[in-house]
Amino acid sequence: MSGYDFEIIYKKGKENVVADELSRRDTSVDSLLCGMSMLTGNWVDEARLEWDQDKDTQSIIQNIKQSSITSNKFEWK
Repeated sequence: MSGYDFEIIYKKGKENVVADELSRRDTSVDSLLCGMSMLTGNWVDEARLEWDQDKDTQSIIQNIKQSSITSNKFEWK
């Protein structure tokens, strides 16, 4: 939170009319599952295999490799 400009102001019980949603909420199964779920996949590997088999993509890659405007700071792997 150090990147945000904010000020913390204490309010007594009755003055604090907006309840802290996170502290008052029951933990449901849905929220637990959401926290445990993550996407996995091998789409990058699949994309590379497709690149190798696609003539148009290979032509583009060869043009990039042979281009005189490409920087010597980068290379195609």
